[in-house]
Amino acid sequence: MSVLLRTLRLAVLVACGLGLASCGSEADNKGSFRMIQASPDLAPVNFLVNGVALGSAIDYKSGPGFLSVTPKTYTFAVESILPDEDGQVVTEPVIAPVAQAIAAGREYTLITLGKASAATGAPEALRPLVIENEVEVVPVGNARLQFVHAATDVPAVVDIYLTAVPVAPAGLPELSTQTPIAQVTYGAQPAARQLLQTGTYVIRVALPGSTVPVFQSNNVGLDNGTDLLIVAVDNNLVGPAPISLAISSGFRGFFAPVGTAELLDKDTLSNLRVVQVSPDAPVMNILGTRPQEPAIPPSTVLPPLREVTFANGLNYLDATNYVAVIPDTYSLRGVRTADPTATTPLFTVFPTPTALALGQRSTLFVIGLALTTPSTFAPLVRPDEIRSVFQEGKLRIVDASPSSGVVDVYILKAGTPITEDVRPTLQNLSPGVATTHLVFFPQDYRVTFTMAGSKTELAAVNVAATSGTVHTAILVDAIRPDATSPGTPPAVLLLNDLAS
Repeated sequence: MSVLLRTLRLAVLVACGLGLASCGSEADNKGSFRMIQASPDLAPVNFLVNGVALGSAIDYKSGPGFLSVTPKTYTFAVESILPDEDGQVVTEPVIAPVAQAIAAGREYTLITLGKASAATGAPEALRPLVIENEVEVVPVGNARLQFVHAATDVPAVVDIYLTAVPVAPAGLPELSTQTPIAQVTYGAQPAARQLLQTGTYVIRVALPGSTVPVFQSNNVGLDNGTDLLIVAVDNNLVGPAPISLAISSGFRGFFAPVGTAELLDKDTLSNLRVVQVSPDAPVMNILGTRPQEPAIPPSTVLPPLREVTFANGLNYLDATNYVAVIPDTYSLRGVRTADPTATTPLFTVFPTPTALALGQRSTLFVIGLALTTPSTFAPLVRPDEIRSVFQEGKLRIVDASPSSGVVDVYILKAGTPITEDVRPTLQNLSPGVATTHLVFFPQDYRVTFTMAGSKTELAAVNVAATSGTVHTAILVDAIRPDATSPGTPPAVLLLNDLAS
């Protein structure tokens, strides 16, 4: 089964005065274009055509599908969306305007290549690649593919292999017995599109002279009329594969523009770490159980439960490294290390089960009080942001301090005093609440927690939210040695989310 991920960031693309036709138009007197953002450290971008944004906040490995237009010369440009020092959203040109003549019966793809952090003139510097193809119907019984190398962190030339999946029980043939379908060079114009018979295939990518794939897909079904541009990009998700494949469909195959999807390596897993910020909880283990498998007939005996240990002997303020697991839904629970087989666990994550997604890193925050009656445990599982972005610092805020109640948070440039006219960055944050990763201008900050409506500091921490960094700041109680401990004064636990 194909692992094409269809979680697509699509915008409704409407503009006046550009001569846009129906997105699915097959008229021979129209041209068409699309855009793919393939720069791994570039902030979300706007795609501009004649100065009008036709795609807004396009993230890495994304882009709108084809648009049909009246043939003439258009000006393409790309601008990144960034925070400034005052916390306002600003745009900054990153791809200089490119004048492109759009001809009738032709289709064009603009790809942003390279790294935003690379010096101008460097081989991996940010630049556009415009690909032009003739509008042609895919012959019946065929699929059509074209490959582009846009991955800056792998060698400049790679071999692409496309192998038909053999009938079971035969295994996939070794690369040493295969011939590449294409050899592609980074940032270069791709070879002509290739027709293939419909069927089920595996895509493998290897370095020249090597028979060991650095990427191997799961089975991919190429149906009648499938028309795909396949772009090798740097992998910013979990797993050892250095690349993934951003795939954009030609609308003439599916009769609708669907933007981009992503194809991950077949061995891609999911990651979970645990942060223990329950101040009175005993030393604990964190376990996860996958759904029960059925019995294998004729036996009626259920196989053993598939259980994973995410942490052993976890103390207050401990944070584990990420544990790699098979993507699935897991029932997560905490048990006493001293009595791990107790019938009643310390907590279970609600709602259960928790989906640990393909390629995603997540964090389980163990939050609340264990020894109160009733327990106020409120464990949270949140997806983590692990893409390093040039000219951005990312910071997530978590309130895990039961003693502090509702708080305000001031995230200010280091050295900035909290005066009466300074408003909090976040207001009325309750215990057990976690923000998403917020984006900031890259610099040093002082993160200060106060009681809601007050400017009196409860706890603070300095955060070097410089370019490309990702952090989590957690307000925590003081250690509570017994049930009568007040948990004051609170403190801040700072995690580098890119470190483990």
